[in-house]
Amino acid sequence: MLILMRPSTGLLGDYSYLMNGFIALSASVLCVYLIIKDQKFRCSRAYLYFILISVVGDILNLGLNVSFSEYVRLFSILSFQVLAINFITNYQSFSLAKITFLGSLIPLGFGFFQLAVGDYYNFYETRGGTDVSSHAIRSIFVHPNAFGVYLVAIFSLLFSYALFVKPQRKFFYIAIGALLFAVVLTKARVAYVGIASIVLFYLTFKYGKKNIILWVIALIVVIMASSLFYEEVISSGKGIRSIMWRLDLWHRLFSMVELKDYLFGAGSDASTYYITQKLNIAYVSEPHNDYLRVFINAGVFGLIFYFAPAFILIFRCLTKRVCSGKIMIARFLGGSLSAAFVVMSITDNIYSDTNFQIVFWGIVVISSFYDFQHKILSRKL
Repeated sequence: MLILMRPSTGLLGDYSYLMNGFIALSASVLCVYLIIKDQKFRCSRAYLYFILISVVGDILNLGLNVSFSEYVRLFSILSFQVLAINFITNYQSFSLAKITFLGSLIPLGFGFFQLAVGDYYNFYETRGGTDVSSHAIRSIFVHPNAFGVYLVAIFSLLFSYALFVKPQRKFFYIAIGALLFAVVLTKARVAYVGIASIVLFYLTFKYGKKNIILWVIALIVVIMASSLFYEEVISSGKGIRSIMWRLDLWHRLFSMVELKDYLFGAGSDASTYYITQKLNIAYVSEPHNDYLRVFINAGVFGLIFYFAPAFILIFRCLTKRVCSGKIMIARFLGGSLSAAFVVMSITDNIYSDTNFQIVFWGIVVISSFYDFQHKILSRKL
């Protein structure tokens, strides 16, 4: 009912903001109640605890770095997790996968349309009469990186079904081919690294966890290669410079964190405040490292609850492989996308990419839900 009310709030004129706030608050309270009360939604508790830790950090810092819009975004992601779990308990999980894939067709189609008409996103402007820009497609997203990261989530979904659903395997391979072509056109290095993370995770999954060291080494090679290759081939024209300014920014940001903020953080918008106000940096407003960002905003406790579900899914997928059917698909999907998530978070702003976050956390709670149900069934047997 709350969702149906949302599009009609514009009829209230100046009072629409109050109604939207009421709807957002009501939906958030309802989700918190369901997560705490119903064991079915226990998989979303880690994300809820992360939000509550952010609230504690804002209270301890007297709201100096609070961002109410950020809380609306976080609770919207939490609400989607509740909807996802509720959906798969009433319908088939494959239906939700199809909805997610069909939802990606519009951005994909628009991206290919941009390619056809030459409506590119340029990373650099023309300087001194010389074209130093690098063309990329961004579809309906603000930046090609955001589009590329979103496609990584869709790739993980298609790749998982291609591995474990034989009847429709040809369709999945064709879809994966088209999607990878779109990823290349985004020229988003973070997306390349995300795809490589999923593939390398699969190799580790297939040939045993003993090869995990090789997976890590290969991943480091991919990350370095994505910044050292020729500008026109794989990068956005920034080359090694984009790594150097990141390292400098991370060092300056970490040195600004006070000891009292180590546990609960300096506030939900602290990292952005530090960059734009204290460091007075004009060319960037986000840390480009989600581990550092979450640590600054929500402290060590926030860091644990935000990243722990992903690392747990990776561990369980690589160590608990005696299952089949939906459980196996859900476990591999959650583990592979989590592998991409923890790696991409090292050098980019995955935290603020809401489109990816909604798909990612939806997959995380669904994978965890099936894993939890499998554990209960095994105990009964």
